[in-house]
Amino acid sequence: MTMTDTEFQDRLVMLMKHIRDFNRNQDPIASVNTFAKGTRKIYGQHAMISVSLRTLNEGCYRVMRLMHQKGLASPGLTDIIFAGDDTPAACGGIIGDLIIKESPVIINDLDCPNDPVLGVQLAPYKFLLAFPVYGNGDKPLNWMLFLSTRPDAMTRVDIEARILQSNLMSGITNNKIANQELKKAHKWIQQEIDEVANIQRGLLPETLPDIPGHRLAATYQTYDRAGGDYYDVLSIPPIQEGGDPRWLFFIADASGHGPSAAVIIAMLSALLHSYHDLPCCPAQLLHYCNHHLRMRKRNTNFVTGFLAFYTPATGEFTYSCAGHPLPLLRQPNGAVSSLKQTDGFPLGLFEEGNYTHATLNLEKGQALLLYTDGLSEARSPQGEFFTERGLHTAFARLDPTDPIKMLDALQQELRDHENGAQPNDDQCSLAITVL
Repeated sequence: MTMTDTEFQDRLVMLMKHIRDFNRNQDPIASVNTFAKGTRKIYGQHAMISVSLRTLNEGCYRVMRLMHQKGLASPGLTDIIFAGDDTPAACGGIIGDLIIKESPVIINDLDCPNDPVLGVQLAPYKFLLAFPVYGNGDKPLNWMLFLSTRPDAMTRVDIEARILQSNLMSGITNNKIANQELKKAHKWIQQEIDEVANIQRGLLPETLPDIPGHRLAATYQTYDRAGGDYYDVLSIPPIQEGGDPRWLFFIADASGHGPSAAVIIAMLSALLHSYHDLPCCPAQLLHYCNHHLRMRKRNTNFVTGFLAFYTPATGEFTYSCAGHPLPLLRQPNGAVSSLKQTDGFPLGLFEEGNYTHATLNLEKGQALLLYTDGLSEARSPQGEFFTERGLHTAFARLDPTDPIKMLDALQQELRDHENGAQPNDDQCSLAITVL
């Protein structure tokens, strides 16, 4: 079938452009303005008034838009393109009478020469169609009014089309408003998470200490902006006054990811740095941290950790473990083994962690690798773990004399294993080499 009504074809072209322009613009106000202008262009024989009821008392309204019938020229008839949400509310008048009914109204013999709210704006018109426009609930958020100087301006089909068009437009506009608000909320949340991440990273050592006869290095990669891994190296007093200097080494991993894990780590760091008495052993300090985490936290998060006291002059390395992966010890000949297991539950799970400790002597040429399970559980695109055995193998063949290069090489092996797959956990490591 060939359509010969060129005027109707032109109107269809205008209608499609109108729809595209409305959908293309993501700003809700600009979208409604586009809709109003397009409607006027296509259906110029009708005047149009948009009324908002948002946040107002019953019976009150704001006239947001008023577009007069095309070609209607008369002093005092002025268009309102968009009045703005700060427009003073009005009550009464013909619109006040209409909106109380909450149902469509058709008037074919309109006679309103001077409305108490709109003045002479309605004087030229004989036809009025008014109907509510709904949002996400069962109460109207707006009203639309179409007017014409002709009493028979609209057919039943025209009336149904206006009601459907306006309510569909309202639904799309409300979705755009919700999307805009969601983007603002998302941006704010991301800014807050970034701030948490900056604070959490500030808990890590700015630089690692210079321990004579030793080299240290660390890496820290977060799964998300805010991480739940943590490491620290602190100078602690000697066992007795005038004794050999000692150091505390600590690595930890909070369960979960993101801000909640970062907050738990911040609590743990504060406990570690504020301990008022020198503990006799790492197990005692872990017990202290566990007790206070258990008292203060109100969720299911827990923390695995490994804590050691080290005396470089004697090589004495005393450690305790709270459910954390055991560090790897590399011998000068390249043999790698895990440290001996000690008892202890993750921090924050139970009131009594039952922590024990063990001691070994670090010797020249040996190297220790403290790490979180994000390394051993790094996944390939096929879901295969890097595994603890993979760490053993990598640690055995890497040169431990330069721990910075060694950890860089280890990170590269992890990236090669992941082969572009997104890491599913934070990754943290701390290497200690005895020269």
